[in-house]
Amino acid sequence: MYRILLAESDPFCRLAYRKMKVWEEYGFEISAEAVNGREALRLIEKEPFDLLISDIKMPVMGGIELLRTLRSNGLALAAVYISSRTEFEYAREAMILGAMDFLKKPASEEAVSEMLLRVRRSLGGTEKAAVNSIVARVMEQIGADTNSDIFLYNVSLFLSENICRAVTMTEAADNLNMSRDYFGKCFKRRSGMSFNTVYTMIKMEYAKTLIDSGRYKNYEISEKLGICDPDYFTKLFKSVTGMTPTAYKNR
Repeated sequence: MYRILLAESDPFCRLAYRKMKVWEEYGFEISAEAVNGREALRLIEKEPFDLLISDIKMPVMGGIELLRTLRSNGLALAAVYISSRTEFEYAREAMILGAMDFLKKPASEEAVSEMLLRVRRSLGGTEKAAVNSIVARVMEQIGADTNSDIFLYNVSLFLSENICRAVTMTEAADNLNMSRDYFGKCFKRRSGMSFNTVYTMIKMEYAKTLIDSGRYKNYEISEKLGICDPDYFTKLFKSVTGMTPTAYKNR
């Protein structure tokens, strides 16, 4: 689930947003609420969020000042405004500061749905780029040349696209129209390691980034990696990193 911080001074608006059913449908949840920008800033400093949904006019600190402060602190948190104040200058500064969307209050569930779809695509694209980077880094570490070896390049692509599934070597071989045994021999000859070993290494590197994000519990990371048993995930993580996920988090 992507975590939302809702910054809205009107309690009736906060209640109306909470009652909307669209959040979970698009993989989001309202994880915390703030009545002004300063309170939102304190929450962001304490825990990670994927999306800020904010009004513009709030007491103590408004939505534009909040986003300006976040950007000056180097925080690239995705932000959306739902506000009755739609004057050009507000919208212009919001866009300059990198706001992803601007909805007029009161926002309908349909408008919120369309906004969440756009945000999810953006966040998903960022996550996909991170996974591609992890796969490339692991392949480079083991000396597998994915730049000039088309076989290894295609395997890397397959691993990137299936990092959140429990795929088998047979599936990887089928994807390249090869027999399982021949695929396994080719992979080991060109990378120096077995397919399953490398696949596990990549998954655990991705697990590190999920732990570092602070958004997920261990069992959620296990599920996200396509590993049904959290205890088995812990065993795999320790076999690769030398420590348990909890120890890694508290390092």
